[in-house]
Amino acid sequence: MNPVFRSIAICFLILATSISALPGYGQASQEKFSELIELARQKANQDFAPSTDLPQGECAIVDYPALTYQDYNRIDLIEPMLNNAFDGSGWWAQQRPRGNANVNRIAIHQFENNQWVELPFGADIFNWNNADADLSAEDIPECARYFAGMKIGHQTEDGYPEIANIRGNGYIRLTGFPPQAYGASLRIFGNGIFDDNEQFPEIRELYGEIISENVFNVVLFAESEEFAGASLLQFTVTDNASDPEYVVDVTSHFFARKEIDEFYGPSPFLLSTMYWNESAHDSDTITVQMGDDKDMSFSLALPEMNSYITVMGFVDKMNTYDNRFFIEQRDRNPDHYLKPEAPYHLRSSFEIRDFKQLSHELQLVVYWTETDSEYNDNFVVTLSILGETIAQGEEISLSYRIKPYLNVMSEAHAWELYDLDKK
Repeated sequence: MNPVFRSIAICFLILATSISALPGYGQASQEKFSELIELARQKANQDFAPSTDLPQGECAIVDYPALTYQDYNRIDLIEPMLNNAFDGSGWWAQQRPRGNANVNRIAIHQFENNQWVELPFGADIFNWNNADADLSAEDIPECARYFAGMKIGHQTEDGYPEIANIRGNGYIRLTGFPPQAYGASLRIFGNGIFDDNEQFPEIRELYGEIISENVFNVVLFAESEEFAGASLLQFTVTDNASDPEYVVDVTSHFFARKEIDEFYGPSPFLLSTMYWNESAHDSDTITVQMGDDKDMSFSLALPEMNSYITVMGFVDKMNTYDNRFFIEQRDRNPDHYLKPEAPYHLRSSFEIRDFKQLSHELQLVVYWTETDSEYNDNFVVTLSILGETIAQGEEISLSYRIKPYLNVMSEAHAWELYDLDKK
């Protein structure tokens, strides 16, 4: 590991701003966001109530061995999607049933006829048999009949590709439009990732509102034993259907349920990625940009056992520079991989920038650990509060923009890789 990568520790500061009306946000979702922020503030003074839907007894065997992760991702609605691609909006969103990687219940709502409506669960609205898992609607016990996530997609001239998958166990997967594929996973909040006691707030409620043909809002309420909070995600797609791209503007407000005094503190942004063996990785380079032309790039590699925490960052005390960082996969040669199940050479890279509404001084931290499993990521990239005690009831807020992209020589090269992967 590059010794410079181990040693750089630069913090940045952006003055906190109060939450205010945000241009372009839908009124209904903005009002719901404000309501959930206040709910989270109240929850910070209450004990945490674990989900009653955690798998036990007969519920625990629904996932294994009948339903694999790959099987679960082939389950779709039989009935029209929540807001399907043929309703004129350009967006579609689809509830996800309980499955292998998702055990926590999400109450999913859509905004229609000027009100929020919770979507009822029905085991018979999913094509379970298409999952090739010897599973049917009749096999799903009552205790496992609930939604555990939502997929989001948008129309292009070539179809209706999926671009996001929100999951009840506390994370969001993002991918750019084809030929890009899923890779690293976004957590909107976390704590304890540096002491083997990581906690990610469980998403309990989700509210989706179509704002326009190119804008879709998602409001989330999430909580854990240590924190309760709300997040607003605004998906914005470019108008160019022949070469679409999108950004997600994320704003989060979380409140501490108890005093948090770990040296490595809470993180209002986490993105986990992996380089778990020589033939498969989601990201291989992290670049930090400070101002216009001051870049630092660090190559990721298989970590050694008992690797140390690495801290890096960028200083912007006067909010003068447009600081940003990039989590990239630069090696796009499929010949450098074995033939794993996932198309690693098409994984999305991510740009994170436009930091606002910052309540605390944060540092950019990369934590890495050894693993030999695809299900355990090696690397976590965070914006974390370091060396500061968080008081009970204290608010942690942050907004930022995240953009997926495919960093290759040309669009033609990207589609060449995509076609190769399809063969």
